[in-house]
Amino acid sequence: MALLFKSLRAMFYLLLPSETYFENIESVPNYVFMVTELFMTFQILEFFICIYRGKNRPRLNDTFSSVTAGIVSRIPTLFLQSIELSAYIWIYDRQSLFKRLPWNHPVTYWVAFLGIDLGYYWFHRMAHEVNLFWATHQTHHSAEDYNLSTALRQANKRIVVNTPSHHRVHHGRNEYCIDKNYGGVFIIWDRIFGTFEKERREEPVAYGLVHPINTFDPIKTQLCHLQYMFEQFFKLDGWRNKLALFWKGPGWYPGVPRLGDGKFPPIEYPVKVHNPELPNYVAYYTFIHFLYVLIQYASVLKSRGVSRVKRQQ
Repeated sequence: MALLFKSLRAMFYLLLPSETYFENIESVPNYVFMVTELFMTFQILEFFICIYRGKNRPRLNDTFSSVTAGIVSRIPTLFLQSIELSAYIWIYDRQSLFKRLPWNHPVTYWVAFLGIDLGYYWFHRMAHEVNLFWATHQTHHSAEDYNLSTALRQANKRIVVNTPSHHRVHHGRNEYCIDKNYGGVFIIWDRIFGTFEKERREEPVAYGLVHPINTFDPIKTQLCHLQYMFEQFFKLDGWRNKLALFWKGPGWYPGVPRLGDGKFPPIEYPVKVHNPELPNYVAYYTFIHFLYVLIQYASVLKSRGVSRVKRQQ
């Protein structure tokens, strides 16, 4: 029960600083494993709450696609250590500019907490404004519903902290939503660097990509933008333009600013989403097969978690 409560608090950023002090990397808990089962439970709970309150319940096809994208994104970590973690350790061991702060001191916690969140802001912004990075991040934005399977974050200090309303804007394809609200925990970074936008009641947020991909195929969802870049690379004239394709924005083409011309398709209401009708037997098969894959994935996470605990002991 204690572990369950700790997992619940970890999911909502409610751990005490002292609970996150670890002297070495081997002692760090597998937080993904800790919250996976809770996350799935909340998704099921959300589904029934929407039915009870008479609201549009999450579409299973869009939810399956979001969860599958999450599973696919975690597959490399089953075999390799996180690239960003490995890079951080390498740089810290060889190129640290300042004297090392004590690992179990509150100052270290707050410096790291604020520093990581600021770093997340810029990394997240780069994932939207650099075409090569957008090719991997666009999968996260391809969902045309906004629910727990897309993001889970709760807060009440709207000026300082990121809130569901702020993050809804981030996931919108309305013109006023594009490239806004990159913040992770804190929204102050967006206010400081000029990328903040509040939600507009008079213009409901339409979720998904500016140019919807209209598929739930997990492979196509992951690779479609890379395919687009590959095709554009051979269409563009001159090596300067070909190389600019990688580091300029997703909307760039020769003759326009780095992030594109700022013209986006207008939103038509009611918003139409990709929702193909399938025979019942196909829907049932897909549901059962998805549950099987999910159970196996949870089993793999659990086995890795057990192995990690044994190594720590």
